Amino acid sequence: MNLSTAMNFKWLLRSASVSMVMFLAACGGGGGGGGGTSTPDVPPSVSSASSVATSLSTSSLSSSSSSSSSSSSSSSSSVVVTSTYKTVKISAPSLSANIIGDPAQRDIAIYLPKEYFSSDAQLPVVYYLPGFGDPTMIFMSLPSDLDFIFKTVTPMIVVIVPGINRFGGSFFADSSVPGNWGEFVVKDVVNYMDANYRTIPKSNGRGLAGHSMGGFGALDIAMRHPDVFGSVFSLSPGLVGTKGIEDTQIFDSTAHIKAFIAAMEPIKTMSDSAALVALDRNAQSFEIGFDIAYGMAFAPSKTPPYFEYPYKLVGNDLVRDDAILAKWEAGFGAVHKEVGEFKNNLNSLKAIGLDCGVNDEYQWIVRGCNYYEGELKAAGINITYTTHNGRHQDQIRARILEVMFPFFAQHINK
Repeated sequence: MNLSTAMNFKWLLRSASVSMVMFLAACGGGGGGGGGTSTPDVPPSVSSASSVATSLSTSSLSSSSSSSSSSSSSSSSSVVVTSTYKTVKISAPSLSANIIGDPAQRDIAIYLPKEYFSSDAQLPVVYYLPGFGDPTMIFMSLPSDLDFIFKTVTPMIVVIVPGINRFGGSFFADSSVPGNWGEFVVKDVVNYMDANYRTIPKSNGRGLAGHSMGGFGALDIAMRHPDVFGSVFSLSPGLVGTKGIEDTQIFDSTAHIKAFIAAMEPIKTMSDSAALVALDRNAQSFEIGFDIAYGMAFAPSKTPPYFEYPYKLVGNDLVRDDAILAKWEAGFGAVHKEVGEFKNNLNSLKAIGLDCGVNDEYQWIVRGCNYYEGELKAAGINITYTTHNGRHQDQIRARILEVMFPFFAQHINK
């Protein structure tokens, strides 16, 4: 996209901006679009494509994107070619061994641009991983926002892969407790798309993106699987800086640590069924639930509460186990170690994009993003790092449309 086109696009988008209510949550939120049937789209007949004319809440953007459809002719016999957006349930063998009782079938949402139905060409795919507790691209009006952006940049298939599990979030990590969520994305989801849709079945034709928990997942999965994903873009990801995981709300309060220990202690002697019920009850508190889910993802244990915790109370004093803390650190932290370990993989990615709001209410994320950029640059790895004056979620829609998709249009399938 040349400079004049980019400027014109930004003017159009800003003239169509929607004021949105801020929803605060650590690495998560709500909202978004919905789905439909569970069968793959069949492309041979363009006349069989169903209309999904979801209009935006603002009149200017509604008039820009019209309705998710375009007509190939003004005559009464014209064939109307439209985009489609729906939710499908797919098999998830990578999650079948989980011990928390989650199903081995998961919902994903699939957007096919109208160009998918007007030719037989293979299209690139962007896989998007939402935040903790998020089922979709929060604050986006789907499919209308995608119809709008793909009038300006290269049309792509978009697949939304929620990472929600029984306790709120999987962190898209491979774990013996909630299952292998990284493998689910890399194998189950990608193989399903390649088998059922006209994708470009190679790494250069696939981009991986995400926000918050999903932003962390996107960076982590792409780092480990550059043979599957050629480019990655991360919005306000779960990353920590030099202070490590103890810089986050998980461990930055002695009172919170003690309260968490008190809540988990009785669960250790429960049966599996009783423990899961007790954990469900505790997870109703976001602060407790986030810690439970994080522990299960990165420090799993086969016995209740199904994770190892790095602190214990001796009298009224907290005693830390550094070996267990290192497991928690290996999630959002350990950046320096992983950049060294996966340097060749990171260098083989076509492009790495990172975006963050400098006024994020979780300032450890800002410190983490700055640190991540510095570590990659010090290792000679190219990264595109952009910032804005927003918070954790309040500008996510604009960043997805103004920054993320133009980034992929520049790098995907090149």
